[in-house]
Amino acid sequence: MNDPYVLFVPGFLSQLYDALSTFVLSGLDTAVRGKVEKVPVVGGRLAAAIPRLGLPIAEGTGLSFYTQERKLDGLGMRYTNIGRPHVPGFDTQQGVQANGLAIKIKLEELRGQGLRRVVIVSHSKGGLDTLEALLTGEQLWNNPVIGWVALQPPFYGTPIAGPGGANAPEMLGKMRAALNAKIPLAQALEDLTTARREAYMNQREPAIRRLAAAIGIRSCYTRYKAEPAKNLLAAVAAGQELAQVLQSVGLMDGFNLAMSEPNDGLVPMSSTRVPGVVPNELLPSADHAAPVMLTAPLREFWTTENRDDQTLRLISEVAA
Repeated sequence: MNDPYVLFVPGFLSQLYDALSTFVLSGLDTAVRGKVEKVPVVGGRLAAAIPRLGLPIAEGTGLSFYTQERKLDGLGMRYTNIGRPHVPGFDTQQGVQANGLAIKIKLEELRGQGLRRVVIVSHSKGGLDTLEALLTGEQLWNNPVIGWVALQPPFYGTPIAGPGGANAPEMLGKMRAALNAKIPLAQALEDLTTARREAYMNQREPAIRRLAAAIGIRSCYTRYKAEPAKNLLAAVAAGQELAQVLQSVGLMDGFNLAMSEPNDGLVPMSSTRVPGVVPNELLPSADHAAPVMLTAPLREFWTTENRDDQTLRLISEVAA
């Protein structure tokens, strides 16, 4: 079997989304029953009589790479999601340097297990973490890492995190000060700013070009244009059901409209470029979540089949 081993690297806060999704879908029912069962004498019977709590949310909603993992399971391809289950040292809430080290250690572990063909599939900030791992671990190029698919990576930062440095907005600066340097989230936010990322990429451009020449890389972006609020109001006024109207609203519409250049709702298209790599637009138009997760009950830009097929195609391209 010549299929590559796949290492999934999720994006910023994805472990938090995983925890919330798992709790909403299963933990809420268990928590309620546990409380009721503690009622003296009748608690057990009351708990048994409570109807099962259910939500109209598809299995796997909010979990990064969930459908791709099920697809690889069906194909018999091996993989690890470094964010689930938790790999020591890796945390989607912490900064690039710490996560880069954790990814590098994981890659060295895979190589120690005899794996020689690994493809990394990263999403969003996971691409920044992966780049750090590869630039500080040149010994891993081609053994075991033969390819890398970076989905919507903000390599040059995102204005949503702020410009950073002396230009940081007062509110963002106060928030970072409140978090203080001891909390990993503060460093992660700083690492996503445009000032920090532009300096990082410029300083390392020669090394990045050597990396791009050594392994197969696809840096992918999506873009869309949110529906203006007046269109949604018009739909409601015309008698369209609220549920149908909500399905046309994207989670990131506000951010999408706030940015002046094409973007996916969180990352500008221009931020996904890599020196030495031709950028790859994923179609159809979609927001920042579409290539990696289900976002029901709100708007779904992609079908599961489209999401999985795109990922498999990209893995095959970089592995070749």
